[in-house]
Amino acid sequence: MPRSRLAPALASVCLLGLTASPGAAAEGEEWSQWRGPGRAGAIPLPADAPALRTDAPADGLKPAWIAKIEGASGGWASPVVADGRVFLAVAGRVKREGVELPPPKYPPLPEGEDDDLPAGELDEYERNRRAESLERRKLEYTGREVVHCFDAATGETLWTNERDAAVTRFPQSSTPAVAGDKLVCLGGDRVLRALDVKTGEKVWETTLPGEVDGEQISSSPAILEDGDGGGTIVLLADGLYGVDLADGALLWENAELGGRDSSPALWDGLAIVNVDGGATVAVNLADGEEAWRLEETGASRSSPVVTTTAADEPRLLTFGGSRKGGLRCFALNGAEEPELLWAYQQLSDPGASPVVAGDLVLAPGDRRLDCVSLEDGSGLWTARLDLAKPRYTSPAAVVTGDGGVGLYTFGRLLAFDLTAEEFRPRYDLSVGPEGLAKTEDQWREELNVSPGDPEGVAKYDRVITRAGLLDCASPAVAEGRVYLRLRNHLVCYDLTK
Repeated sequence: MPRSRLAPALASVCLLGLTASPGAAAEGEEWSQWRGPGRAGAIPLPADAPALRTDAPADGLKPAWIAKIEGASGGWASPVVADGRVFLAVAGRVKREGVELPPPKYPPLPEGEDDDLPAGELDEYERNRRAESLERRKLEYTGREVVHCFDAATGETLWTNERDAAVTRFPQSSTPAVAGDKLVCLGGDRVLRALDVKTGEKVWETTLPGEVDGEQISSSPAILEDGDGGGTIVLLADGLYGVDLADGALLWENAELGGRDSSPALWDGLAIVNVDGGATVAVNLADGEEAWRLEETGASRSSPVVTTTAADEPRLLTFGGSRKGGLRCFALNGAEEPELLWAYQQLSDPGASPVVAGDLVLAPGDRRLDCVSLEDGSGLWTARLDLAKPRYTSPAAVVTGDGGVGLYTFGRLLAFDLTAEEFRPRYDLSVGPEGLAKTEDQWREELNVSPGDPEGVAKYDRVITRAGLLDCASPAVAEGRVYLRLRNHLVCYDLTK
């Protein structure tokens, strides 16, 4: 059962019905958390902004700015934007001086040797190898987590906050969130911190209950503000936790909800999240008590989306890791179990989340991108993606009065019309050195390489692919600009004409 230490003032806020607002983002809202306002992945273009470009310049799309991420640059956290600043959390490790380790007891098996071991022995060997590898890393390295703050207009570094942290098997990947004057970020050692958005100074920190087991946490905090500088932070880290925004005090925990990848959605006094085992669960924001559970969604690493229809009816979207779960839409009705309205079982993705832009739902998976009707779940169009194993990356959308543009950024910068009629690409660009984005054909001509030549393929990979977009990170959008992670840089492109 959840344990609760809810402050009386916050309990009053929840009982009075203060809620996070689902549905289309309003003009003026910012991409201050993972997947933007409302966590639906879409944002309107300001009315006074120039029109969005319909194609790329002939000589390539040049960045408005590009910033080097110095030092640690790992993890798959995405940028967020608020009040003219861009925030990015990265992670890595620093080698300890003077540490020399003996040869490992469980080295990787030479190719073919694993065929000689019975399945049970091979599984045990692999478990021992992974455990030993992590322990050796902890002895040899210190974990390092860095939060960067850049000027959104120029890319100038405004401040940097560094801390030593736990060494994890994969780099920590939780995306921070901005609430008022605080930036909330989670470390791989389960340390949750609030930093001052203007200075980067620590306001408070608290360690979440639970074991530090060497695995990264990808769940990104959702925040319900109370308008007085306080509120509730909710995140999933092998248990669902509610934390006081004002001072970092633990308000409640629900240790029964496993998982560390899905990011919660907030709606009508509830926090909704996908958990281990493929269920979607809602808990009361007041005390963490479970309100309802949907067992059939098949979603665990993706994040739920709460939105509203044109008739202002609340909807919940889930996206499973297999086609059996698929993309599902439920009617929300307060604390009652949601009603399944439709299921679109044509594609799946192990961790990507859908985007809602008006009546359009964009879902990536199985090397394709599908557009589905929010109203009835009918498929509107499918785009085949010429990409190697695209997964985990969630699309984004910039909405205008006459449609807008959708963005998918796994491997390449793909922009397309937001329309129900058909897939209409605007540009499909690969990001190369200095952030310059061109078509693959343009880059191949410039490098004088052909697709079928092994040396040419290796050169293209070395010069373009390794300089390009970071797979699995998602874009952030603000005022017609898109902010994207490269492998060692953060880049900004102006999408307007």
